[in-house]
Amino acid sequence: YSGKGPEAKPGSLDKDVIIRADRADGIVIRNLLARGAVEHGIYVEETDGYLIDRTAMYWAADYGNLTFTSDHGMYRRCDAMGAGDAAIYPGAAPESGEQADLSFYTDAPRINTVVTKCDLRHSMLGYSGSMGNAVRITKNEVYGNGLGLSTDTISAAGHPGYPADSVEIDNNNIYSNNLD
Repeated sequence: YSGKGPEAKPGSLDKDVIIRADRADGIVIRNLLARGAVEHGIYVEETDGYLIDRTAMYWAADYGNLTFTSDHGMYRRCDAMGAGDAAIYPGAAPESGEQADLSFYTDAPRINTVVTKCDLRHSMLGYSGSMGNAVRITKNEVYGNGLGLSTDTISAAGHPGYPADSVEIDNNNIYSNNLD
């Protein structure tokens, strides 16, 4: 490792994904340091119910965290830095927002993912939400990234998820981004 402490950069990236939950019936990740992944520090896919709490995600070549096609999620008090793409990326969430089919999502409209009290820094993007539908981003620090926050709809063939709608962004400190 170069440097000292938990933020020290690994000399090489050897593990593809540090923690992966695929089609889990709920998962709690708490008090964890995921550092030095070739792809993603933490990868949650097709999971109903996840909590990522007091978790640090450092130096992933792609995403510090990727939650994909998952519902009922919360990131709380996380610290993410050094990602080659986004520090965190809750993407392709279910259509539970304003455009939801009420015959399928009978509890819609509702937020399906909350990102709160996180420190998202020193990455290509602090937050990426491609197809990030019905996400609330609140009370976070987003700084020192190439781009602070991006939420969009990708129309590329084969990308899962619904067009992004119903994203709520409030009470964040987003500053000192647009770095090389």
